[in-house]
Amino acid sequence: RQKKAVKIFPKPTAGPLRPVVHGQTVKYNMKLRAGKGFSLEELKVK
Repeated sequence: RQKKAVKIFPKPTAGPLRPVVHGQTVKYNMKLRAGKGFSLEELKVK
């Protein structure tokens, strides 16, 4: 597992890229979850 992880390191494993976001309400504000996705500007590589 470790060798495979090192080999594919910069690439995500599968599926769309999703930002990590915090929940918005008091109940969930300490939880981290996957967001809806990145905007096109955020995905552009300089």
